[in-house]
Amino acid sequence: MKKEGYGVLNIDSRAHGKSRPSNSSERLYDSCSKDILSLLKFHKIKKVVIVGYPLGGLIGLHFYKKFPSKVGGMILIDSSSTLSFKTVNRKMAVLAPLAFSINFLAEILRPILGRKEVNFKNLKNASTLKIIFFSSYIISLKDILRYVRQGMAIDLKNIFSRVNVPVLIIEPKKDQIFKPKSFFEMEKMIKYSDLEFINGDHSKPLRDPVLMIKIIKKFLEENAA
Repeated sequence: MKKEGYGVLNIDSRAHGKSRPSNSSERLYDSCSKDILSLLKFHKIKKVVIVGYPLGGLIGLHFYKKFPSKVGGMILIDSSSTLSFKTVNRKMAVLAPLAFSINFLAEILRPILGRKEVNFKNLKNASTLKIIFFSSYIISLKDILRYVRQGMAIDLKNIFSRVNVPVLIIEPKKDQIFKPKSFFEMEKMIKYSDLEFINGDHSKPLRDPVLMIKIIKKFLEENAA
């Protein structure tokens, strides 16, 4: 996006990447929202378009709830309208135990190999299992579950009804995690939103950054303020 002339801030959310692990009492979404606000103040940025995938989308929505004047638009990539078993795809019944097993293996190897920096540009042709494994170096299983549990307590529908900026919802057609129904519901609830389906599965946005840049650039051009 920088080559296209846009400024970009990439954030390691709490418990991701080189950020410290969370603690059991931490309100992760509140902490992440405060982190984003502090970063914007530091760089003297008045307003941003938030791009989040997939928990990043929930963090972005929570940030909008707290600081709506700081958000000029949102791009929510594979972020479901609700985090519940009703919105989860049946394929997750098979994928989840496998993902947890791989994550558990990464937990064992992390102290030995150290925390790896993952360059997702190199994962374009990687298998889903390889992507899950490398993603496990970014965040621990314990912190994933903490994010999911706290995310299920967020009243997203209430936030949707208050969103007053352009929103693009992107969903892979063969997503293994969420049902398409939840994204149609999201489009209906958010006043100025568009839903775009892309070919591929849940990892498509990681595998094809060129496509994502093209879609994001089009959204920014159409909603330039």
